[in-house]
Amino acid sequence: MLSTNDYKSEDLRIKGIFDTINTTILFVSQAYSHFYAYSFGEFSQEDSRRLKNEIFTFQTMTAQFFLVVQFCKLLENQVNGDEGESSLYKLNNLLRKKYPTDFSWHSQNVQTLKEIRKTKIFVLLTDLRNKSYGHSDNHPLNTPLKFIFFNEAQSIEFKGIFLKAIDVFKNCYRLYDIGTGFHHFYDSNSALNFLKGYLRGKEALQRKIRK
Repeated sequence: MLSTNDYKSEDLRIKGIFDTINTTILFVSQAYSHFYAYSFGEFSQEDSRRLKNEIFTFQTMTAQFFLVVQFCKLLENQVNGDEGESSLYKLNNLLRKKYPTDFSWHSQNVQTLKEIRKTKIFVLLTDLRNKSYGHSDNHPLNTPLKFIFFNEAQSIEFKGIFLKAIDVFKNCYRLYDIGTGFHHFYDSNSALNFLKGYLRGKEALQRKIRK
């Protein structure tokens, strides 16, 4: 295993890809926590009704859109030159090429990435990105005036493949015996707390109006 100093002296090319993937993982994690809070947070029936307005519906759409686009970057498997700087495939292959003896996780990472790409949820993610979010193809996922939201089971399945993708990233930086400063998945309560604060504020305003 290499040392932290080896990472610090690493060429900017590899360090740049580490940083880009790290940022992408942070974005996906934040988007997921917001989407899940907006869609499946535990609220009363009345509170759920209040949240189903135009503003929060759009925020839910935005969180899912961002989640799909960012996560697909991590699983790009056909990248050349300067393309795909967020690709776990790219980082995995670069480390094997530079450290054929020290980097022993390449095969394991490839197998994990293949398993992710075979899942139903990943097929849906790529179809959404390719047929609807990134293009406007004649496809059932691209129906005008209709946005297809993930159900709770799909959201939980997505979390599973996201955690597997993070495991691949962990294997890559384990080469240097480091980890501090890299983002992992976290269940942030910030979005849920924001929604609860919004509801409390709205209730207080309504009580004031009724007086």
